[in-house]
Amino acid sequence: MWPAVVLTVLTASATAVSDYGQLPGERQRFRVLGPMRTYTTSQSWIEVDYGHLVGNAAAVLQHLPSGAIPLAMVQGNGYGHGLDFSAKAFLDAGFKELGVTDINEAITLRQEGVEAPIHVMLQPDYLTTRVAALEDLEIYVEDLAFAKILCEETKVVKRVHPMKVHVKVALKPMIQGVCGTEDALELLEYISACSSLQLRGLAADYGLPKELQEFAKQLQSAGAGIKALNLAASPHMLRSKDYEMDIVRVGAALYGQQETVPGTRSAARWLTRIATLKKVGAGEVLHDGHVSKKGMTVAVIYHGYTDAFQVEEVSVRGQLCQRVDLRNSMHVTMIDVSHVQGVQVGDLVLLHGCCDGEGGPGLKKPLSLAAVSIGVPRIPKWD
Repeated sequence: MWPAVVLTVLTASATAVSDYGQLPGERQRFRVLGPMRTYTTSQSWIEVDYGHLVGNAAAVLQHLPSGAIPLAMVQGNGYGHGLDFSAKAFLDAGFKELGVTDINEAITLRQEGVEAPIHVMLQPDYLTTRVAALEDLEIYVEDLAFAKILCEETKVVKRVHPMKVHVKVALKPMIQGVCGTEDALELLEYISACSSLQLRGLAADYGLPKELQEFAKQLQSAGAGIKALNLAASPHMLRSKDYEMDIVRVGAALYGQQETVPGTRSAARWLTRIATLKKVGAGEVLHDGHVSKKGMTVAVIYHGYTDAFQVEEVSVRGQLCQRVDLRNSMHVTMIDVSHVQGVQVGDLVLLHGCCDGEGGPGLKKPLSLAAVSIGVPRIPKWD
């Protein structure tokens, strides 16, 4: 059992004590999360703006051809923005289907009540095929050996409806996807003959719409029945609607991580706070034998290697501050704040995103928040 004092701290309302300048929702980073009592491993947090996600999705939809089914990629924990939160925002904005690369993310979305079609775009390993066969998902198939296992497993579990599958093709020499019309045709014929599978279409990760269309024509001329063509949206495709495609998959642009679509903006900020401040002189020890090269004011912030990705510069009160430690602490980082006027304990620190509210610059590393540990809580911002 949790000690009573701990439960009191974890469940106390924001109005029970002074808020110490907390941002809306910030107290959530101290909660025990979920029925399994999992907990956060970081005192930093990622603030995710629902309005920005919806706005980005709406802007992207204006750049897709009419008639195409828009599919939102929420892989990698929603590009690090939170899986179910991102999925909700994009479906609310008008996207019709969702894409992931991990079977666990697909199952999680179903458990959260998502009813929209969910595409598992990376062929699962053989050992998880039985799990996939039990779920209402659309699976991407890249080779005949996997197709045979999936066919057998979907028969064993006695599905009410056949499992929809997409054949992933490699339009250029690459590892993922079936290569060449001969192998693709053999795979398509096998899937069509399996009573527990239903071929929905042909998919590709890289390439131009005309390249996928030409590949499909070659297969159709050989007798293959293909209902839908499915392609990941390149920056070029998002700049022009002058193409035809049945399903268009969109990823980074939805999160404001590409400057391809006008009107999109960063949807998240990775934040932390200053824990302590100390003035040090040249030659004084900073941490584990690391000696300061100059006199400065050092701030210790909540951010360490348990966050997975470690930043080299942050923003405090609108000023860029450099890291001065050896990146060897689990939970804290030291930064030079000598030039930051009025700096004090508890100040907000921007690790990634835009902006810190003080007119400071946006920070773009890591390029994707998916690089940040899931132990860093993602906190929704609804207004």
